[in-house]
Amino acid sequence: MGLRLLLLVLINVSVCSLFANIRVAGPANFRDTLSILQAGDTLYLVPGNYVQSLRIENLNGTVQHPILIAGQPGQLKPIFLGNSCCNTISLKLSSFIHLKDLVCDGQGIAGIDALKAEGNSTQWTHDVEVEGLEIYNYGADQQNVGISTKCPSWNWWVHHNQIIAAGTGMYFGNSDGEQPFVNSIIEYNLVLNTTGYNCQVKHQNISTRNLAMGMPPIGKTIIRYNVFSKDQNASSGNLARPNLLVGNFPASGDGSSDYYEIYGNLFFQNPNEALFQGTGNLGFYGYLNQPHSW
Repeated sequence: MGLRLLLLVLINVSVCSLFANIRVAGPANFRDTLSILQAGDTLYLVPGNYVQSLRIENLNGTVQHPILIAGQPGQLKPIFLGNSCCNTISLKLSSFIHLKDLVCDGQGIAGIDALKAEGNSTQWTHDVEVEGLEIYNYGADQQNVGISTKCPSWNWWVHHNQIIAAGTGMYFGNSDGEQPFVNSIIEYNLVLNTTGYNCQVKHQNISTRNLAMGMPPIGKTIIRYNVFSKDQNASSGNLARPNLLVGNFPASGDGSSDYYEIYGNLFFQNPNEALFQGTGNLGFYGYLNQPHSW
């Protein structure tokens, strides 16, 4: 019985692998190639400047067969140039997506984000991995964000990214508490010299955990081994922001038992605000901090 089950698993894996493709595209044809990706496919992007935004919409892998969109291994990372028309990388109604080794250059344009999960409470993203992105020149305004979610999003893994001198480094959730960011990991990121937050996870209102959409009723968000520095460019007065802020979970119902684990981070400098602020269920430990002056 065990051998028969093993054979069935091996056959299933082999059949699935037959339908997985490795595709290579450049600035002229990457959008056409993006539109035909299926679960398990890999899209390698050749080095160069990409003037069109990377729009990922209604693109879904599976837990066994995610979709990888990445720079070519061993080559220079492709550079996506900011454009006033739209966010540089956009995700909507997509899942099991792995973005790796891309550069976003905002070109100093106001009003755009480098990577944003867009939409509203009826739309979503989940099981998204963001790895090895380099994000710079998104500091024209404090509202420009390196990595952002503005629709219900869960099971994200954001790691080994560099965000330099953005308006806000990472901003997960929405200011009204209606677009929860749930059960995710933020680790090994370098976030330097933002004018606003290095990272913020917004509060969540009651009844925002839509289980019919597939959101987990209980989860935790881990924030660990990041460098959060506001040594330069920090706003003052009413615009001053801490390096890291995490908001509360729903006061009752689904999500009320969620919690944060925040540990092993380096908090370096903040001339005008606290290094950390948090509310809700959280564990905060094993951190390093640097006072306001030497």
